[in-house]
Amino acid sequence: MKEGPFVTFEGLDGSGKSTQLKLVASWLKKRGLQVVRLRDPGGGRWQELARREFYQFLGDRGMMVPKTELLLFASIRSQTMAEMEKARKNRPRVWHLCDRWYDSSMAFQHYGVGISRKDVDLILKIFVERCAPDLTLLYDLPVEVATERRGKGGRANVFDSATLDFQGRVRHGYLEMAKTEPERFLIIDAGGAERDVFGLTVEALKMRLGLKGVGMLAVDAKIGI
Repeated sequence: MKEGPFVTFEGLDGSGKSTQLKLVASWLKKRGLQVVRLRDPGGGRWQELARREFYQFLGDRGMMVPKTELLLFASIRSQTMAEMEKARKNRPRVWHLCDRWYDSSMAFQHYGVGISRKDVDLILKIFVERCAPDLTLLYDLPVEVATERRGKGGRANVFDSATLDFQGRVRHGYLEMAKTEPERFLIIDAGGAERDVFGLTVEALKMRLGLKGVGMLAVDAKIGI
């Protein structure tokens, strides 16, 4: 592989996508590969500051106007994209793994909130047209299971407290996107144990990104299981 891929991890909060990203990053590093972990919104210094202020605003005052929310997410994402593109020129073989990307805007703002697809498409085209993922791993599980997991985790933001109906629309949106872009998306059953889901994730990377001859490394305490 001449250039390190850009892989995004998507799904409902509680799907385990963030945990799987960390496990994949550790697995790749053990193979001697260079990895950069990102999250959306967030990633760089400015983006993390914006993320903190953004979620504090939401927590203090409730949901802002949906289109304002969409634009704020897009602006933070645009900065992350510019920094990543610059970094890839200097270190082209580095893997970039991102916890959420523009598919989250389509899932949450269009399918969930109800902003027109035309408006969401326009904003995404303006801000992140040049940076499509090489592979998007969609961690799918029933809304009720995701909600239960979030409750056990003890950490939540304003989006986590959305109704089951809202989360159901978001899940439907993700599955619809995966159906229309099967060459980019790969759906992973996130209902099993972390170790089992990690196994599915590694096999997905090997199958879709051509990691031939790569054996499964032992999953041990060093990477969280």
